[in-house]
Amino acid sequence: MLNNNLSELQNLLGYEFNNTDILTTALTHKSFALENNVAQYYERLEFLGDSIISAITCSILYERFPNLSEGELSKIKSQIVSAENISVWACLIKLGSFIL
Repeated sequence: MLNNNLSELQNLLGYEFNNTDILTTALTHKSFALENNVAQYYERLEFLGDSIISAITCSILYERFPNLSEGELSKIKSQIVSAENISVWACLIKLGSFIL
């Protein structure tokens, strides 16, 4: 069942993971891991992913808006990578239905 869900999610994302173990870890909630004696869960990957999304967003904004100040760029970046925006994107692909 999990493999079908991983395939479905990869289709929705338009990206095929080379290592689906990492994807499974990214979809594993801490409570599920503790209840099922699973060693790894999403929190460390969340830390890394937040930084990567922020860095990519900064790079794009820096290139796209050369005349904006650091403060203006920071404000736009904060709006883009806000929990509210990320939540909307997650809902659009029904990410919650893939969480263990």
